[in-house]
Amino acid sequence: MLSFRFRFLKTKFFIIISNNKTEINYATEDGQIMRIDYNKDPQGTPQILYNLEQIKYLQWVGQYGENLKKVGDWMAIWKGQKLKNVGGKYYTQKKEKKQGFGQIPVYKVGEYVDDQRRGKWKYLYKDYEVGGGNYEQKGIKNEDWIELSKSFQTYKQVINNGKYKNGKKIGMWVECLRMNGQKSFKVIGEGYYDNEGKELKIGSWVELIDLGILKKSQITFNGQYNNGQKIGRWNILSSDKFYDLKKKIGGGWYDERGLKNGKLVEFDDHSDSYKIINYCLNTKSQITYCGKYKNGQKVGLWNLYWNDGKEQELIGGGCYEIKQGGLKNGKWIETSDNFEKFQQITYNGVYKDGKKIGKWDIFWRELLENDFHLIGGGSYNEIELGKKEGKWKELSVTFSKQCQIIFDGEYKNNQKIGRWNTYFRRKEEQDNLIGGGDYNYENGLKQGKWIDLFDNFREDCLVTYNGEYKNGQRVGKWDIYYRETLGENQEQMQEIIKQLKQRGGGSYDLKEGGIKNGIWIELSETFQNQSQVIYQGEYQNGIKVGKWEEKKRDFYAFSKSFLKRKENDYEY
Repeated sequence: MLSFRFRFLKTKFFIIISNNKTEINYATEDGQIMRIDYNKDPQGTPQILYNLEQIKYLQWVGQYGENLKKVGDWMAIWKGQKLKNVGGKYYTQKKEKKQGFGQIPVYKVGEYVDDQRRGKWKYLYKDYEVGGGNYEQKGIKNEDWIELSKSFQTYKQVINNGKYKNGKKIGMWVECLRMNGQKSFKVIGEGYYDNEGKELKIGSWVELIDLGILKKSQITFNGQYNNGQKIGRWNILSSDKFYDLKKKIGGGWYDERGLKNGKLVEFDDHSDSYKIINYCLNTKSQITYCGKYKNGQKVGLWNLYWNDGKEQELIGGGCYEIKQGGLKNGKWIETSDNFEKFQQITYNGVYKDGKKIGKWDIFWRELLENDFHLIGGGSYNEIELGKKEGKWKELSVTFSKQCQIIFDGEYKNNQKIGRWNTYFRRKEEQDNLIGGGDYNYENGLKQGKWIDLFDNFREDCLVTYNGEYKNGQRVGKWDIYYRETLGENQEQMQEIIKQLKQRGGGSYDLKEGGIKNGIWIELSETFQNQSQVIYQGEYQNGIKVGKWEEKKRDFYAFSKSFLKRKENDYEY
């Protein structure tokens, strides 16, 4: 199901800054360096990226002049392609006119003076103005503004509309939402800031709870503020975007200090319970945490409930120790960050003073099954609590019935070391070795020959990347392999790699920070059996140049060649 395949997932990565602040490394949890940036001015503050998409796909290209300052024209590169109308010019006289952008595909367009934003700035989304406002002296916001939420994206566009005074929000602010395909924004929340310039929320507020991509409902938090603190009863409401129906699904009490307080009681109109609702991308699926607060800290037993839209099921929970400052202690059953209808994974083990200790097991169950089955796990250090140690079996972040990927290897002091194997379980068959490689014993980065999996690897998209790593960076020639499948009637799968056929690939240049160079054949991000699209062309220093061909092959036509659909010219 396409909507499930490309859902958003919580992803962890590491930002490593060298002691002299000249080098910034961005690394994945599995030991791959995604990007290395070099700070030309160690005395200045390094520019750090926190958006994963920008880390992976954004480059700025331009010249440095005297004192290692940017000069002349600079342009932005996104996924190897020069972005139109994005970039600008740096002037040596400290005046700068620049067009920049925040989270792709949103552009911030305006003018800099003395390295500060000045005058009218616009936020553009797909070349349409969706927000903006005015900067006055020293780059301070003033008067009317329409701002974009940090999570603004194609499928869920949230904006905030109100006034600034000397850089502080004042008066009434309105929150509006537009889902993908809708033409106009709809008001979903609102409230007031004080007029004294302290930017404190006051009075009644309706706030949107950021839940990712929701298809049928929005969740809001409704209650009162007093000098910036929540007080009294706050309710969590679910509203249907088609019928404007609102339903209470949780809530609780805040005392006069703005601290949560309440008993463990199922929600009803007269209770003083507090429920934290963690909605998944499928709005018919939710995890509910029910328990007691005392002076703003969780205490005692907290239960985790799963609701599939039909009935509620107790699936986990554990205890918080008030003497330890509200930390988890004893036996716990927790759900994965991406727990939902098709991906039901729990972690079972023991906490000590808020940190995991000893053996932890990983359980999984398929849709409509009653029981969870042991599928992985490992141990945490008994002395340095919370750090993984020894043999572990872990599941991929996309693990599901159609994507049963398991990683098997060893940890030392919370760092992967030595050989790690990647297995793919196909239906009821045994685990099949399909990839893996070695981790450096000193820094935990990938080293030597590796077989990586395509981001969307699953039953109908058996694609691997085969090549070499050096200090966590891909180097030299990398090949892309694809296993052709014709459905359920084909032979039993053994070692998939032996059956794979090369479909693409290219080379990485280590001297240029592991970026792509030369001729490449790449797969589309949505490549699968029924959507076989590839792109062929040349990279120069990570930038697409010249003619690139888009080719496609129909499903069940494995013996046929890819046919050119169109051609694009890339200028540099």
